[in-house]
Amino acid sequence: MVNTYSLAMAKRNINYLQFFYQNVRGLRTKTNIFYENILSSESDILMFTETWLHDGISDSELCNDVYDLFIRRDRGSLGGGVMIACASRLQARARTEWDRPDLECIWITVPARVLGVSRNLHVATVYLPPDRALPVRIELLSQIITEVIDQNPNDYLLISGDFNLPGVEWTSGHPVLLKRGAVEIQNSASHLINTTRCCGLNQYNFLTNSHNHTLDLIFANFSNTTMRSSCPLVPEDTFHPAIVVQAVDILIPPLKLKSFQKHFFGRGNYERINSELLEYDWGLVCDSGSGLDRVIEMFYSVINSVIDKYVPKSTVGGAYSYPVWYSRALINVIKEKSKAHRLWKKYSNPHDYATFALLRDRQKKMQKECHKSFINRSQENIKNSPKQFWAYVKARKKNKNSYPKYMTYDTNLLTSETEICNCF
Repeated sequence: MVNTYSLAMAKRNINYLQFFYQNVRGLRTKTNIFYENILSSESDILMFTETWLHDGISDSELCNDVYDLFIRRDRGSLGGGVMIACASRLQARARTEWDRPDLECIWITVPARVLGVSRNLHVATVYLPPDRALPVRIELLSQIITEVIDQNPNDYLLISGDFNLPGVEWTSGHPVLLKRGAVEIQNSASHLINTTRCCGLNQYNFLTNSHNHTLDLIFANFSNTTMRSSCPLVPEDTFHPAIVVQAVDILIPPLKLKSFQKHFFGRGNYERINSELLEYDWGLVCDSGSGLDRVIEMFYSVINSVIDKYVPKSTVGGAYSYPVWYSRALINVIKEKSKAHRLWKKYSNPHDYATFALLRDRQKKMQKECHKSFINRSQENIKNSPKQFWAYVKARKKNKNSYPKYMTYDTNLLTSETEICNCF
């Protein structure tokens, strides 16, 4: 088992929840740069609109197991699409009961037990195309928001997305309707403002685009700091600045990397194993007079005892890991960048920030070069070593396949491995 938490996230010297939002204007031709940049992201939950993804692009082409991906691929043509990437350690689950076929919106929930608080966190990302159906979609979204709040009145809630409402001037006080555009859209915008106010949601993004409009909105019922991101995951669109949201009041437990003991069966002494199993008096197990469950328990006790005795074990995990194509020089730059970032956050020294920014740019450049070099090297060696090439292709094309973090049985939500196994 390989620990796939990103080093940037693990060594972040802040322990509050951090969000990232970007309208990416299509990922079909940007999967490589997206994959490279998300590996060095420091955010816990990343939200994207206009992904333009389809079923031909697998999750593994976008990210490794650092994040769990929640994607809606509503269209076969260009346009639309929403996605949330949530850090795997947050154990988020999709809330499909809040999805609607006529609304490009996706919902997830991060359980309170993971956050170490008494309140769940619900996160949604929505894309509202600027067409004639915009008022209907806003009305539908307002209904869902009201439903979620009614069902979970004490929980945290954050909604991000491209709302395409240039007729509203969003200020830190009260939003101002500019009486611009169709009357139906103005009325629906007013209805959205009233709904979010009644639900205790404030709009926190006041960044404007190249046309002095705010199209991407961040609604939340908890205080946060919203700012423009200095590290967009793909080239930024002039209409949609990338956003970072820091929820300073939602603290998350520090990341603890798990380690465990693993048998190395390739080094086992199988002559001694066979000899000891042949010499064992199995009659003591079969004739014990106990029930079947007790006999099976005794049988496996003997087997496991012999394995522990003659097969060596080693501790694995518990350390940060990197993609196979990372060079030693790149890893050193990442470590130095993390150190400079910690110093800047601690002392607010401009010199530390300059060092951090320089190393961040160097990391991006080296990361791109290492990835390209690995691809080229794999292609050149395909005749002599095709196994390496096809292992890489297979890893990038296959969908993630792991044991579920949660399951439902009747109306019960099961979150532990023991609870899930006991249901079968």
